[in-house]
Amino acid sequence: LPTSFLIAIICISMGVLLYHRAKDGMIAMGVEEAQMASRITANVIDGNMVKDIVPGCENDETYKTMLAQLRKMQKICGIAYLYTLYTDGKDVFYAIDTDNSELQNKVGDVFESSYKELKSVFEGEEYVQDYIDESEYGNLISAYQPITNDKGEIVGILGSDYEASSVVEKLAVIRNITIVISV
Repeated sequence: LPTSFLIAIICISMGVLLYHRAKDGMIAMGVEEAQMASRITANVIDGNMVKDIVPGCENDETYKTMLAQLRKMQKICGIAYLYTLYTDGKDVFYAIDTDNSELQNKVGDVFESSYKELKSVFEGEEYVQDYIDESEYGNLISAYQPITNDKGEIVGILGSDYEASSVVEKLAVIRNITIVISV
């Protein structure tokens, strides 16, 4: 009986350890996918056109062209939410939001994150969240990339919320298998 109990404890411990290792690996893979999707999309954006995106320009050809281009990349890369942002040095504002619903942000709408939180991206560093945010908007991994023009000047940033539901679903399967094996 004590030997059986010890074997059960070892099996459960190994199952928990294996699950956490698999979870860390799966999340790391999701983070890499989010980073790659945001990099590819940021490289597609013509930074020289970004300066023409100003409040009230939603009917201009530049805006429509960039919106169509971003929506195409959103679909190709599996991005749930895709948008460009700009700043006045104090606040952060939406430029282009690819949302197809009535909730689409207009050019100049205030972004929910502060300039302080995104300052490093506006200074040229990329940022990729290293966890899956399970929120009312879905299972997302957020990534931000600087957008540059031909002169190398940072003219805005690309915000990308990568759809990570498939990672969460795979983790649930692994968790369930681990529980069955451990018990």
